[in-house]
Amino acid sequence: MNRKRAVAFLVVDFVCAAVFVCGIFLFNAGKPYKRGFFCNDEGIQKPYKDDTIPFVPGFSVGITLVLLVVVGMELLLNHLQQTGRVANEPEPNPSASCQLKIPPIILSILWVLCTCLFGLAMNQILTDVGKYSIGRLRPHFLDVCKPDWSKFNCTDERGNYVFIIDDVCTVAEGTFKAKQSRLSFPSGHSSFSAFLMVFLALYIEAKLVLPKTSKFLKPFIQSVLILMALYTGFSRVSDYKHHWSDVLAGLFLGTSVAFVTIFKVLKPRFGREYQEIDIEEVRVSEADYVMSTNPI
Repeated sequence: MNRKRAVAFLVVDFVCAAVFVCGIFLFNAGKPYKRGFFCNDEGIQKPYKDDTIPFVPGFSVGITLVLLVVVGMELLLNHLQQTGRVANEPEPNPSASCQLKIPPIILSILWVLCTCLFGLAMNQILTDVGKYSIGRLRPHFLDVCKPDWSKFNCTDERGNYVFIIDDVCTVAEGTFKAKQSRLSFPSGHSSFSAFLMVFLALYIEAKLVLPKTSKFLKPFIQSVLILMALYTGFSRVSDYKHHWSDVLAGLFLGTSVAFVTIFKVLKPRFGREYQEIDIEEVRVSEADYVMSTNPI
């Protein structure tokens, strides 16, 4: 592929990612679907609690973890390839076809990080579509809404509970808490953590090459990552921020997007094998090379 065509496709990729990012901002600037409720719905009568895992610290930890893992894995793999312990099989890298004067290891790191960010944007826009189009009420909705019970009747003349669709909240609808109280499905924390942790687990499966004697290190690291995602999701239920089905949907969404991003976009090479090197053979080879280049 010539340079101009490769650059053109990179521009198209950038536009695709930009569309996702713009969509995220547009959704967050809008209003969620205004769903009504029944007064006797126990699912929305929980008290408001602070987050066990606040979004900003959780986001920062997640992104930092991605940076550390990607940079570490790429440097380690490059070292193993340079020393002959892993076969040097370069992976297809769209940026390399642009003939950019950048070291291959830097291009590899940038390609993985950009792919992860693209998948993250795709995951977030799908999450926001669900949140804003469904408008499911959070478990603490009534505690945030603080309805004026004197201005409406929860039951009809027969004593049956009626569906309340009027604006009965005493808290202004435009406040942050009021808006967030209508964005329960799916769980954003769950989809975000599931995407990052599953992405890293699959990435480590492809990139981390260990001697055959090491059986538990790789699955241990992957299990820790998955447990972090699960704990994040479970904390949303115990904090009364989400119903269990919101968390389940978020975990499923994030996991699905991670698989699509890894196998359809990044496409890393799986099945690398660690090759043991006999130090004595290396020394003999080096000695033979020295003798051949410096004959007596």
